[in-house]
Amino acid sequence: MQVQAFKKGFNAIFPISSLAPFAHSGSQEGELETMVCGIKCNDAEWQNKEELMQNIEPDHGYTRQSD
Repeated sequence: MQVQAFKKGFNAIFPISSLAPFAHSGSQEGELETMVCGIKCNDAEWQNKEELMQNIEPDHGYTRQSD
């Protein structure tokens, strides 16, 4: 039941039929998952605020000095 509701909502935004090129036997394993979910990130790279700030660009009224 929940899967059907998810598919219906997803299909309303992005037609599931558009995913057909990624569902054939020649597509790389995990290709669709990577496109939808992104690539895994090693959170160890962001051990502290200074390291995090090296990887982001504050916007929408925020600056590097914002808390």
